[in-house]
Amino acid sequence: MSLDEVTNTEPAWNVVLDTEPISKDPDDPFIVHKTTKRDVYNNARERTRCDWHATNDQPFDVILWNKHKHVTETSIANIAIRCVEGEKYRWKTPKLECGLLPGVFRAFLLLHNQDLIEDVITVDELKDAQKRGDPIVCFNSVRKLYKVNLLDN
Repeated sequence: MSLDEVTNTEPAWNVVLDTEPISKDPDDPFIVHKTTKRDVYNNARERTRCDWHATNDQPFDVILWNKHKHVTETSIANIAIRCVEGEKYRWKTPKLECGLLPGVFRAFLLLHNQDLIEDVITVDELKDAQKRGDPIVCFNSVRKLYKVNLLDN
């Protein structure tokens, strides 16, 4: 399934922005390498009351952001938004420098989708994308691509 195809699927999983920035250095080995030390992710999920079995308006996952208000990732996936540039559009996923796990499926998508680029996504840009109805997707090697809906928090 392509980035564009997933935007036509239903339902979207509800996500919410974390209430505070990640407190770790973007180069922290526990941020850039997958480990069982998940305090940053688990604490964000607890703060925002995410539930793996969420229904209705409950959040399923939390979107993390750094001290510069740059979106990084979710507690279990990488993220991308579709942005209009003139008459064309591009998909953007956060740069590694923002402080995120360089997911295997993220690398695959970057390699095989010429309209997906690495770029900074600000918290405001993410909120604006949701308001405009621009698609927001998440992805990882287990769940692959899935559409998300950003809830107000």
